[in-house]
Amino acid sequence: DRDVTGVQTCALPIFLWHRRRPVVAFFIAWFFIALSPGANIAFLLVTIMAERFLYLPSIAFAGCLVWALWEAADRLEIRRPRVRTEVIWAAGAICLAFGARTHFRNQDWDSDVALWQSTIQASPNSYKGHLNLDTTYFRKGLPYLDRSIAQGDRVLEILRGLQPWQDDALAYANIGAHHRFKGDEVKKAGGPDADKQARYWYDRSLEILLHGEEVDRARSEDTARVNRIKGTQSEFLGFHQVYQELAQTYIRLGEYQKALDALDYGALLNPTDDILKLTSLTYLRMHRDDDAIIVLLEGVILHPDQKAYASEVVKLYEQRNPPTCAVTRTAAGANLNFGNCELVRDHFCAAAARLQDYFTRRHQPADIARMQGLGKSFGCPAQ
Repeated sequence: DRDVTGVQTCALPIFLWHRRRPVVAFFIAWFFIALSPGANIAFLLVTIMAERFLYLPSIAFAGCLVWALWEAADRLEIRRPRVRTEVIWAAGAICLAFGARTHFRNQDWDSDVALWQSTIQASPNSYKGHLNLDTTYFRKGLPYLDRSIAQGDRVLEILRGLQPWQDDALAYANIGAHHRFKGDEVKKAGGPDADKQARYWYDRSLEILLHGEEVDRARSEDTARVNRIKGTQSEFLGFHQVYQELAQTYIRLGEYQKALDALDYGALLNPTDDILKLTSLTYLRMHRDDDAIIVLLEGVILHPDQKAYASEVVKLYEQRNPPTCAVTRTAAGANLNFGNCELVRDHFCAAAARLQDYFTRRHQPADIARMQGLGKSFGCPAQ
């Protein structure tokens, strides 16, 4: 086993030198002990490599280096009497140089902008440096939006032509969202050509996000193929953020059915609060109030601790004209009439059925059974 052989190789110098060279043995042991928590041997970490993992081990390395210099000075002292002083001065100069470098490097950490600007100065073709600077500018607000857009465009230049397995779908999700936000701001500012200019930014956002979708689907299919070879089921992989942002751009362009298609796939990946609420909003814009309520009831089922879903359903029911039996009011407030209103029961059963279909597509038998039991307890038709 390679891991066992590696450990034995590391332990060998400690064993051989622990009597003759106890200082060296100590520092070698220190190095490997300090390195072991982040070495992905005992347990796997999300981060496979980072310079911070070497902070404590580097002390041991420095100790071994000092020992080596001192040993060399001892051997050369007969021929060069002043060598020990020279070694001390040389070591001091090295420490002074590294200290100065650390001082100037610390200035790069004054702010996120300074950090990522220094990153792209050191590595101009690092897409992650430009992407992080893009995100940093975007978070600083409207005055920095054009700088954010410029950094995003630079990321697209760097990524252009890469194969899907080399590409980053989330980068397109973020950049596409920033371009859409630019369109929103242009439209909000008004002016004779505001709609035309906003449309340009929305179209640009759509172009970026569609490419992100292409990258995400291709990477997901490749990963699923590998997993099937290994005997693992994982048909639905990918980043839901890509489809959530794509849907929002489709909504700006008035293409609601395409927005729903994107949200449907995004929900298969991860039915987040944002996706459920955006899906309900899209149905409302299409004047499909029943579907909007059903999606919110899915949220009630999936997140029973979040009262916002039920409150929004109550609001939609109370807006109906003529009034329905869906809401009952007491001194404590408004409640959904699950027990005595067929409309609420039908909507709830539709929500349970949709979730059952969702869990079926994701091969989650325990959740399928839970939805079946829930439907049965409410007297829903068997699915």
